[in-house]
Amino acid sequence: MEALRTAIRQYKPSVVIETGTYMGTGSTRMIIEAFAPDAPERFYTIEISPHFCEIARRNLSRYEFVDVLWGLSVGRSKAEEFLRSDSLLWEAERYGIEVEQPEDPVGFYLREISAGKSDAYEDECYPDLDKVAPDNLLVHLVSQYKDQRPLIVLDSAGGIGWLEFQEVLRLQEGLPFLLFLDDVKHVKHYRSRILVESSSDFRMIDCDIDHGWALASYEPQPSVLHQCRQNSNSSESSFQQG
Repeated sequence: MEALRTAIRQYKPSVVIETGTYMGTGSTRMIIEAFAPDAPERFYTIEISPHFCEIARRNLSRYEFVDVLWGLSVGRSKAEEFLRSDSLLWEAERYGIEVEQPEDPVGFYLREISAGKSDAYEDECYPDLDKVAPDNLLVHLVSQYKDQRPLIVLDSAGGIGWLEFQEVLRLQEGLPFLLFLDDVKHVKHYRSRILVESSSDFRMIDCDIDHGWALASYEPQPSVLHQCRQNSNSSESSFQQG
């Protein structure tokens, strides 16, 4: 992806923080290749499924700078509360927004973030069923690297994308970063894209709606925190008015 290569050369992020590794052969590999012939100092990628986490570690083992972390990007109780209260999950189809299992999206996404079996992972084998995945990994990573203009890639469990996006804005505390969103036609990042397009604190570098991704830089104005809250509220209601 030429736009991503150009942005990496321009902004020179030394750290990548990604949510949603899957098997490490999709967006993770694409971003590594976009850095070539160089590489970031560290590339952290978060995967909730222990099965896919182990596969990704094998697939990415040649890259010494990559750390595949098993866990949940946000707080578990916050994610569960968000999923149970997010009306867009039930209304997405009516607005032409993609969503898994529209007959029961909340149940599907609750199982997904708990690394329990859903239709998406029906063939998985969980060797550590007694272990609970660590959560709040974004808090740890973004807090550590927020002043290094990281490249933040959001492609996690479908139902919590909007929550992850809001958490990143909160954790960055008005500091600049590069943002790559996947699934912007999906309930995952439909609202995130709307906010990026409408906010003066973001510059949309490139966006491909058909293929479902967006790339932007975050260059906040002095009143960023207040404006982000306003934009967040407006984007939350814009699909209802559409």
